Amino acid sequence: AALLHKVLKVLIAQAVHHLVPMSEIAAPPEGFREAVRLAGLLQSSFQAFADHYFVVETSVASPRKPERRPATALGTAADRTMTMSFASLRRKEANDLGLWRATVRHALQHVEHCCAICGRISSLLLA
Repeated sequence: AALLHKVLKVLIAQAVHHLVPMSEIAAPPEGFREAVRLAGLLQSSFQAFADHYFVVETSVASPRKPERRPATALGTAADRTMTMSFASLRRKEANDLGLWRATVRHALQHVEHCCAICGRISSLLLA
């Protein structure tokens, strides 16, 4: 997900560089045809990114919680410490999974937003 996020950043940088600013919609510096072509190309690029984004937030199964059993033999103090470290490791993995899911969700929302902006600029140029 991190690599795909970097690809998205590069695509956004290209859009920022090539899209006509809203203040120049009436008279694009490179001409209307070129501005419409670039807006359409960037919109289809964002759409292709969204269509081929193979990481889906819901595809990751949430970890199943193990069944709770009564503690019948706790063992030594060292055994209890080891059990505590396993519990903290599970919490850390759950936090990492939450961050990963948030990254995926943010990237997909960003792509949808950028695609919509490219479409709006294209429609403003054609109007």
